[in-house]
Amino acid sequence: MGGYILRRVFQSVLILIGITFLTFVLLYLIPADPARQIAGRSATAQTVENIREQLGLNLPFYQQYFRYLTGLLQGDLGRSYLQKTEVGALIWSRLPATLLLMVGAIVCELAIGLTMGLVAALRRNTATDTSLMVLSFVGVSSPQFVIGICCSMSFRCSSAGSPSAVTALSCTWCCRR
Repeated sequence: MGGYILRRVFQSVLILIGITFLTFVLLYLIPADPARQIAGRSATAQTVENIREQLGLNLPFYQQYFRYLTGLLQGDLGRSYLQKTEVGALIWSRLPATLLLMVGAIVCELAIGLTMGLVAALRRNTATDTSLMVLSFVGVSSPQFVIGICCSMSFRCSSAGSPSAVTALSCTWCCRR
């Protein structure tokens, strides 16, 4: 059992390294120059070169990748130059809303799934059982964004459009404008 766990951990580490390498290569191959993007259109060549030096973009590929990996291992996810703040701080600031949404989705999923399973079990080999099975198969097979759009259209409230996750709890079902 210990060997199996060790092997799985090793495979997971290899997969993570592969994902980081693929991500880094894709970002490296983008034709846009990040230093030029940060400096702006009216920046001088010297300013762009200074930014390239600060960011380490003038280093060889393998050194840039090593710096990227060591930064990730130390918890440094980088800096968002669009929002001018650390990426880690951005993630932490949005984590509570994400967790609230995730818990709400899990509760709804459990309530719907358990109810459908109970009804299907009580009415085994009937049209109800078959229709619930087809409905659950379509629900599992459909892409998440399609289901999200359908739910958003079905449960939208007020003339202001779709409510936020917090105000959606107080809305009535299937409101029409």
